[in-house]
Amino acid sequence: MQMMILAQKATSGITRISERAKPSEISEKFRDGEAGSQIPVDGILLAAGVVLVIFAALSMFRWWRHRGEYSMPGMVFVKVGRGVGLSWRELLMVRRIAKTTGFGEPLAMLMARGTMRAWTEVYLQQIPVKKHDKVMQVIDHVGKKVFYDSHESIAARQPIMSKAS
Repeated sequence: MQMMILAQKATSGITRISERAKPSEISEKFRDGEAGSQIPVDGILLAAGVVLVIFAALSMFRWWRHRGEYSMPGMVFVKVGRGVGLSWRELLMVRRIAKTTGFGEPLAMLMARGTMRAWTEVYLQQIPVKKHDKVMQVIDHVGKKVFYDSHESIAARQPIMSKAS
């Protein structure tokens, strides 16, 4: 009796397997867009696109709402540099020296003449010799503007922050 039940289960399983769709039939239905009751691939891609757009919009909204709370040392460097009269070329040179030598923030190079000189010497060791004169000319000019020469009165210059605004 148990053997008979087992034989019936085996034959019913075999018939179910033979009734299943063959892989070639399944691939044809997918190719034709008739994958049974499944959602078409176009719908899935459209839904994924909508979700991505929603996430992007929410991220932009969050950034816009909190944009003033983030620290921007690069903008402070530009404002201070422009405030003391540095050209864009000079600002880029100071930034390049700070980043290339691993000094960090270029604003810190404008704090002391000795700091700027020391890190410029490190930078000069990393570039071709033929560029040394140009770099030193630019850095000397930056030093004169930022640290004021002794013959120039500090009172004759406008305050930095009023110029930078």
